[in-house]
Amino acid sequence: MLATYGEKGFANLYIVRNLAMLGGLANPFGLFNGGEIHAKTWTGVAFETAWKAELGGSSPGFALVEAEPGRKELVVAVAGSTGKSAVWTFDP
Repeated sequence: MLATYGEKGFANLYIVRNLAMLGGLANPFGLFNGGEIHAKTWTGVAFETAWKAELGGSSPGFALVEAEPGRKELVVAVAGSTGKSAVWTFDP
C-alpha cells in the first residue's frame, strides 16, 4: 500500500492485488497469474474506489516518484505471466 497526502491531508491510497494461480492455492508459494492496482480515496466515512487497472501479470512492487519537479507518477513493476517484465506508469 502507498498513501499520498495533499494540502488538506490524506489524498489517495494505492493498493496492488496479486491474483494467485489455482484459485488461491498457490498464494503461499508466490505464484501469481495476474494482478490489479486500485486507487482509493477517503470520503470521510470509508474508502471509495477512484479507479482500477488490470495488470498483465503480478506486481512485486510500486512507488510514487517525481519524474519532473512538481509532477508525480505512480510506477509499477509488472512480472508478466509469460515470464516477461515491464514497468508501467500511471498519472495519480
